[in-house]
Amino acid sequence: MPEPEVTFALNIDGKHKLRVHVWATVGQLRDERKRLGGKGNRSAYGFFDSDHYAIHLAKNSIGWQTFPHELQHFIQLWQVTYKWDGLGKHSEAIADLAGSLTEQFWKQLLKRYTVSMRNA
Repeated sequence: MPEPEVTFALNIDGKHKLRVHVWATVGQLRDERKRLGGKGNRSAYGFFDSDHYAIHLAKNSIGWQTFPHELQHFIQLWQVTYKWDGLGKHSEAIADLAGSLTEQFWKQLLKRYTVSMRNA
């Protein structure tokens, strides 16, 4: 069974972590998705595993859209789990959390990979 090429953790609130697993190929990513229960789009280039607070991405398919899409699934779960009111008193906290996780993601990813701007 292949292992992710890279795994790192993003700090959510000092107590919780959001794990990011980067797979070498889309095929490995999809095999892992099936192994974990196969929820969601079968042709996905990434997925969010809500049971383990983990985002899975395929190395050659990480684009401007893939991480934010999967992060949104996490943010929705966080809002429901912790009863955050996205349009009321927690709206800034949610935006701050998304911004913090996005910044951490890119810093961690850029430590490990050279990123091409060809799809920007």
